[in-house]
Amino acid sequence: MATISANSMYGVSIQLKCKNAADRGNSDVLLAGEFGFELDTQKAKLGDGHTAWGELGYYSDPVVSGLITALTARVSTNEGDISGLGTRITAVEATDTQQNTDITALQGRMSAAETVNSTQRTDIDALKGITVISANPAPAGI
Repeated sequence: MATISANSMYGVSIQLKCKNAADRGNSDVLLAGEFGFELDTQKAKLGDGHTAWGELGYYSDPVVSGLITALTARVSTNEGDISGLGTRITAVEATDTQQNTDITALQGRMSAAETVNSTQRTDIDALKGITVISANPAPAGI
């Protein structure tokens, strides 16, 4: 069962029992003064505490109908906002996946650079052990 609620500036909360018309049993009984709302038909009924749902007529007060319409629009807006958030979360997750891929690639490049660096150190160490013999002696005084 879904519910629609709204708070006024007086702190009053209105909560409606909401179902699609096909999902509501004809024998359901609303409490006296309790509204039931059909999500698919956008129609409401007002309970009297003893009459079954199928025997109640639809409530047609314009003020209440306006309130129900406003609340339904608010629920639709909230559902749209939630759907939009889901899309944004999916986009963030995709970005996160791409960043993880980029990090893995960078780690691979760092590993390759470390291997090259290690090879260069080995070459430098090998060069340190070589004695250079010149066929031309250094000029005197140098």
